[in-house]
Amino acid sequence: MIRKLDAPANSDGEQDYEWEPALTLSHAVRRGLEYPRRSFNLYLKAKQQDLDQAILGFTTDDRLVLGLSIDDAEERPENLERAKELLSLLAEEYGCHRGLILVEQPPPNSEEMFVRQPDDPHSICLYS
Repeated sequence: MIRKLDAPANSDGEQDYEWEPALTLSHAVRRGLEYPRRSFNLYLKAKQQDLDQAILGFTTDDRLVLGLSIDDAEERPENLERAKELLSLLAEEYGCHRGLILVEQPPPNSEEMFVRQPDDPHSICLYS
């Protein structure tokens, strides 16, 4: 799903997106770097057994959101601790200036949405 060019800035409904095939990983990354910027997320199978997916989120305002997904169907406390640990590692390794832990939500479409995300009861902000 890729955000439509004419989608309103402060809406994020299904009608704001259209489908476009990701032909290859290289093609999708090139698409994420094209102008004008269009927001979309790539969900990749993680190589580590304890991770579900790796996520690359391209935003409309020239930002890249790096993410990891952990299956937490059982809502175990150690999964939250693992998520915090992974977030710290990502921030350190890639020099990130913000970090969130989200529950059942895709990455934000812009830095403005990222900043507002901690107001959501299903997220935890660790960096700002």
